[in-house]
Amino acid sequence: MTDTITIALDKLDIDPNNARKTRPTETIEEMAASLKANGQIQNLVVREGDKKGHYLVTAGGTRWAGFKLLAANGDIKKSHAVRCIVRTEEEATEISLAENIVRSDMHPIDAYLAFSKLAEEGKTTADIAARFGKTEHHVKQRLALAKVSPVILQLYRDEDISFEQLQAFTVSDDHALQEDIWSKLSSSYYRDGNAIRRALTGEAIPATDKRVKFIGGLTAFEAAGGEVRRDLFDEADSGLVLDASKLENMVAAKLQDVVEEVKAEGWLNVEIIAEYDHESTCHMQRYWPQQMPLTEEEQAEYDQFQAEYDDLETQIEAGAFDDNAIDDAELRLGAIDQRMVAIDRRAKVFTPEIIATGTTFISLDYQGKPNIQRGYLPREEQTEKGRGASANNGSGANGNGSGKAEILYSATLIESLSAQKTAILRAELMNNSHVALAATVHALLQKLGGASRYDAQTCLKISLSYEAVGKRVDLTGGAIAQIEVEQRESQISERIPGDPVALWEWCLEQSTEELLDLLAFAAAQSINVVELKHDANRNAVTHGHRLAEALKIDMASWYQPTGESLFKHLNRNSIQIAVKEAVGEQAALAVANAKKKDEAVIIAERLVKDTSWLPDHLRINQPNAVIAADPEDMDDIEQDDDIDPCEVGEFEDGDFEQAAE
Repeated sequence: MTDTITIALDKLDIDPNNARKTRPTETIEEMAASLKANGQIQNLVVREGDKKGHYLVTAGGTRWAGFKLLAANGDIKKSHAVRCIVRTEEEATEISLAENIVRSDMHPIDAYLAFSKLAEEGKTTADIAARFGKTEHHVKQRLALAKVSPVILQLYRDEDISFEQLQAFTVSDDHALQEDIWSKLSSSYYRDGNAIRRALTGEAIPATDKRVKFIGGLTAFEAAGGEVRRDLFDEADSGLVLDASKLENMVAAKLQDVVEEVKAEGWLNVEIIAEYDHESTCHMQRYWPQQMPLTEEEQAEYDQFQAEYDDLETQIEAGAFDDNAIDDAELRLGAIDQRMVAIDRRAKVFTPEIIATGTTFISLDYQGKPNIQRGYLPREEQTEKGRGASANNGSGANGNGSGKAEILYSATLIESLSAQKTAILRAELMNNSHVALAATVHALLQKLGGASRYDAQTCLKISLSYEAVGKRVDLTGGAIAQIEVEQRESQISERIPGDPVALWEWCLEQSTEELLDLLAFAAAQSINVVELKHDANRNAVTHGHRLAEALKIDMASWYQPTGESLFKHLNRNSIQIAVKEAVGEQAALAVANAKKKDEAVIIAERLVKDTSWLPDHLRINQPNAVIAADPEDMDDIEQDDDIDPCEVGEFEDGDFEQAAE
């Protein structure tokens, strides 16, 4: 059945199977404004409901919500006629999924061109917002792009600059200045949005800035022809730098001298970075200098000293020296000991292999001094000789050195997936009092052994930590387990007293079975296997695997990887690897042949459905995986060799805020 009919609004309800579960208030308000201004443009897709004459909206839920808002505000009748296409339940669900995954927002520059054309025709910001169902603030953000030079806009269209950089250019409407600043900064390592903004606005930089300190202060900047501003009451070498772009280039030139010094040590790969942090090095594995084996000459010398030391020590203990000779013997013994210690404590060095293939990062610390970090090796290039260089106890958090193609998970996605696992563990443990007791006793025995101590308002020195995971699991589609935990929490909250004294008396009155159930719930809430950007939480994750085994958890029964919950957050190469893992290499070719990422996401969901495949960070005893620092989308990375875990994702809707004010 595919008829197009009109149905009264009050006969329509949202379908529980609708793929989109969350609709922000702002989105509904924008849709209501569009419906009021332009009428209904697209039909709703519905299926017959259980109640005769009623229908369920499977696709078009936001339009339905917009109509309901208009009816609530009195703009339309509650029985307003809504155009709908009637489909079967199976057809409607597929359409809902496709509609919510495939659609994408208009490119910011295309939106700017469309909005500006209406503005030239005399339309107000409010008129444009109403026509497109957007907020006035959103329209102002897009119109702010009029300030940006066409040359810079084209760079963004060509993906030669990032959204952050484009946003920074909107603080000025001087196109010539924008182009000049970009060309000057192109030779500098500082090309981020802040550097562009400072250069465009002529933002004064204080003498306390680490970059000013690095070049030698205001005196050095003035000597190089830079403009500064001082106050008569300023202390010596204090004031402001007025030429940001000149300062950036002076810093870059001086840092280049540091680069040459490091290269003179033998390092072939030396990079200047704005900040030394996890995001800058997340795609690399750190290796440390080693104490090299003794040479034959050093070993022979050490053995000779050891033999002499042992002989002298034996003679001294046997009383072989008289009072005059004993002092000389003990002085000699001390001298030998110092020499042996010196040989043992020789300087640690990097292996020639690490120096030849590794990378050194150079940045500025907060005091304006060069921060040189040596010994980084790309994860995909780790070899047996590299792993022998004491790399973080032999392995990194996410590199296995096997050369095998791996799915690339962003740090944010790992947080969400591991939060899903945390919620699942909690939901299972709260229903198994025996395992909960075992887990709690296990933790208590460790505390009795002095593992940790916490002060609390109880004579039992035990505490419970709780990591909120609700917002994190929302990224990957929400969690059935989290909902179940919250429902149980609500039920318990209604039963127990809120006052601590009354709670104690209440607990004394409860049965052992009731207390065990409460203990299981409390123990479950303390579970935390969330893997944060800067804390892999390894010990907890490892024990979480053992706990899951004891609970006999089937993770696949709690979490289903879909386009919304996983694949749209991966780059195309990782989507292809995931499908290959789940259903084989032949099926993965369908993803590889998809023209757009949106198509690849839909294909992946269909192929992986009902396979019980799970992403690494939801598996028990998961293999290591490559972490990306903080991108949610890396859409256009096509080949394994080109994967950059630090690639920044696409723009968000809160862009151009400063220019739109």
